[in-house]
Amino acid sequence: MKNTVNIANLNRDLLNVIPKDFRNAPADFSHGWLYLGDDAVRYVLGKVGENNMLVFGRNPGSAKNPDIAHTTVTKVIKILYQNCYDGWIMMNLSPQRSGNPKALKNDTQLFKNNIAVLKFLLNKIRVNAVWCAWGNDMNKVLCESWEDIKTVLESHHLELYHYGELTEEMNPRSPLARDLGKDPKFMPY
Repeated sequence: MKNTVNIANLNRDLLNVIPKDFRNAPADFSHGWLYLGDDAVRYVLGKVGENNMLVFGRNPGSAKNPDIAHTTVTKVIKILYQNCYDGWIMMNLSPQRSGNPKALKNDTQLFKNNIAVLKFLLNKIRVNAVWCAWGNDMNKVLCESWEDIKTVLESHHLELYHYGELTEEMNPRSPLARDLGKDPKFMPY
């Protein structure tokens, strides 16, 4: 599969993957960003390259405009570029925006949409590996979401990695974790 992707067309097609009218069309963003979201949810944010890593966090925070640097995204880009990835696609176990993981709702439609977006992207973009990066604060809903996501990823034979040491609860650390360990690197998850 070639990775020459017309981002404008891909963003337009993404708008048709899930049953929601997004008013902030992705074409509004510059520099070829891949984006589907609004103030309440974000399904995907990224920049497609030749060697892409799909990154799964817990849930999106405040990064609403890809043209404005955000701490998590900035850290993800830095780590990936240091590890020879020139493209990144950020998704989450839950697409619901919230600064508090305990406030995440168990919204079946959001999780179905998230899977639909994931399947669509995996059929359109070459993804070389997956970085699991959600940290702790997992609940039953997020764990179930991960099982559904993992099934899709395994069907595409993608290798799963974590960066740095696992948490005491055996979760992959967030890119913002201060305790990634000495000389952190990608390891199979």
